[in-house]
Amino acid sequence: MDGECDRGGELSALSPLFELPAASGDDPGGQASEDRDAGLAEDAGVGLGTTRYFEEQVCRKRPYVTHELCERVIANPLRRETQEDGRVRFWGQVLLPSETSPRVLRVVTLEDGETIHNAFLDRNFRSDLT
Repeated sequence: MDGECDRGGELSALSPLFELPAASGDDPGGQASEDRDAGLAEDAGVGLGTTRYFEEQVCRKRPYVTHELCERVIANPLRRETQEDGRVRFWGQVLLPSETSPRVLRVVTLEDGETIHNAFLDRNFRSDLT
């Protein structure tokens, strides 16, 4: 599972969790080229999409971040906010393995509100802000 986030479920060794579009000339100028240029990783029909940054950087640096946790936060946020650049922030309570107190996870998506770009524990979250 090198380079992949834990998706919170059992994995099959025969099928990848997601596939990046082929780098060959199979689809010149088509949708695969556009997705590859945007740095998006498709989820092969399972859950939400992610950016290459999320898969290569966030998952590596923050192994506690799983796709399942991010999807739960997006589906049931404590707060949702759109940034000036159009990206969307979601905050939600999560309970990490081996911890007894819930913490707040901030998930940042692209403008579509579904493609996960970043996620981290937000120690400065205040629920009294609107």
